[in-house]
Amino acid sequence: MGLSPSAHNPNKVKIQVQANTNAPDALIAPDLTEADPTQTLTMDLRILLKPIEIIPHQSRMKAIYNFSLFSSPVLPSRIKIKNLEDFKINYSQIAISRFGLGRVICFGHISTLTSCIPSIRKNALFMEKMLRWIGGPRPITRMLCLYNVDPQYHIMLRKNMEGLGFGIDIKDQINVYTENTIILVQTNKAPDPGLIEFVNLGGGLIVVGVDDPKITINDTLAKLGLCYLQYPHEFYDDESLADIVPNKKFEDLQDANLDVHIKALKTMYQQKPDAIDSIQTMATIVGEEIERASIINTNYAYDVCETFGPILHSMIQQGGWKYGDNQISATLTKLIVKAASVLPLSYFATYDFSGRFVGSSMNSDCQQVTVSLSFPDPGWYSTGLWIQPQYLSQVQFDQRVPNCQIIIGCHTFNAIDNEPPWKRFPIVSLRRQITDRFHEIATPYGGMVYFAPGESEIIEKNKSIHVTLSDAVKYPMMILGKPDSWKNTYTEDIPWGEIVTKTIIIAARTDQINMISDQEGQLSYIDSLIAPMVEVSGYTMSKKFRLVFDIEYPHTFMNSYPITIDINLHKKLLHSRELSQEIFEILAAIAYNTIDSTGLDKDLHNSIAYFLSFYSLTQQFGIENVKKAIKCESPGFKQMSEDLAVKPSIFTSALSEARAAQLNFDDDVTDVFITHLNLKSGIEVKLPNEKNNE
Repeated sequence: MGLSPSAHNPNKVKIQVQANTNAPDALIAPDLTEADPTQTLTMDLRILLKPIEIIPHQSRMKAIYNFSLFSSPVLPSRIKIKNLEDFKINYSQIAISRFGLGRVICFGHISTLTSCIPSIRKNALFMEKMLRWIGGPRPITRMLCLYNVDPQYHIMLRKNMEGLGFGIDIKDQINVYTENTIILVQTNKAPDPGLIEFVNLGGGLIVVGVDDPKITINDTLAKLGLCYLQYPHEFYDDESLADIVPNKKFEDLQDANLDVHIKALKTMYQQKPDAIDSIQTMATIVGEEIERASIINTNYAYDVCETFGPILHSMIQQGGWKYGDNQISATLTKLIVKAASVLPLSYFATYDFSGRFVGSSMNSDCQQVTVSLSFPDPGWYSTGLWIQPQYLSQVQFDQRVPNCQIIIGCHTFNAIDNEPPWKRFPIVSLRRQITDRFHEIATPYGGMVYFAPGESEIIEKNKSIHVTLSDAVKYPMMILGKPDSWKNTYTEDIPWGEIVTKTIIIAARTDQINMISDQEGQLSYIDSLIAPMVEVSGYTMSKKFRLVFDIEYPHTFMNSYPITIDINLHKKLLHSRELSQEIFEILAAIAYNTIDSTGLDKDLHNSIAYFLSFYSLTQQFGIENVKKAIKCESPGFKQMSEDLAVKPSIFTSALSEARAAQLNFDDDVTDVFITHLNLKSGIEVKLPNEKNNE
């Protein structure tokens, strides 16, 4: 997967500021027009650092990286990370950012500010310059708030900051933002949700690291162009124990940015390809950083795909189309998965990686299609349309923007959860939030198009949307009760289709569906297997199950939508009505999802799923036949299958009690379930390390 970054001019960027009509008048400032990032930041650094001689700081600083055009390191320094000792990797111990009308400064540790004592003039001067810069040229008040700051720092911060033109207020809750020009917060405290708007409208934010390794501020900071590195690290002692003279030029400071870290990873691979541990470590760090940066800037993710995509593509060609068949291949695959998952869908329009999986689609009969959708329940809503690789489809909503996601491709299982090598690229399904009436979408794999509504859409049951998709193809569908559905939609040019019954929607290869000889009979048979499990489990079907066959699938049961199972099992479900171990396992995977809200012990959860599958098969083939045909070693299954198959109502009531306990926040839902079985049937279900009521 090789991608090219879009052209942009970093020297001329217009800052967009949206006025909040609900904000107090005191915070509303005039819109900024055009600003040059380099000139703006150069001036900011001059205000901060000239004529500063030293900046006090300590060895336990947290590392900071920046990724917006209006952000810059202030104090870059070489970082010490295990496996990277042979490489010079810089991060900043202090960094700044502009956002909207406001300003942000991050410190690696609060000790920088507690060391700025008034009696040491050189130290106090930095505090004075910093407060003047962060407060802006026309502060609306003269108050600085220590928001939820640990009490041991209060006295020292107040002593160091008072007398420099600002009063100090200490709060653990902010009700009125206009009372403060500057707010100081710690990296380990939950940020107030109003901080972004506070900065956007002209406020100053100071963030300080503390000894606590927990970092909770990053989700907020990322929107402002800065983040703290969460990977374990420290700075080299020879650079961090002494006070540093801040005498570098603006250009010399720009060696601790995210794009520099991406280049460093490429240099490692090119110069020391055998340094596997180093490459893995740096790739992990870059992956963390691009995930954060993608909140405001996807160019870094773009650069990762452009830089490492061709390298990975060459590797998998030479390795027999296996992803991750060596450590470097696996590392680069994981990194590109992170990068590709945040890129706009339109970026994939020039690529076709469908040949290996999901399969080539060669239908030239592309159309512009308008579909009407309503969202009465959670789940996926199919458009009935397929997007082919190398086609850019335009998606347009008629009036309003729905609260939903668009999904291309039914194979949503992330194979990264499995051990490499992987039989396909770990992610072949793409999902993005709808944010506008108009979107451009593409996929390098080909896939069915779905919409998944958010909660607000589900509540408004009577609403419907009309959406038009260009360059789309209808995919084949076999629908129970509509005998002509397959004949009318079948085409071998689209590799995947769907089967729709009363209880489940199954995505399978088109050629596999086409081999079903008795459409109505087989689909009704599938329903007859699922219905008893739903009834006995007491599960309320707010939506049909979804199941997809895949060459990569979870090796344990999962609560998932869709349910993903081994593609080699398709014959047992689609082309057979015989009793087998395979159909027992398929039904158990489905049954596992009928008990997703009970909070039961994992072993017991598995056993219940197997019991539901067992019970369903007994309704088709009889208890004795099923006992002879299947094997199951799941703890507790044997007792349930021997006694409860003929008394399913006891099982149903026990699950009902467990669900009620979950809703009441009972400490041990498993004990509730087992105790109910004991009392009602005398069955003693034992699990490993289980505390049963004797």
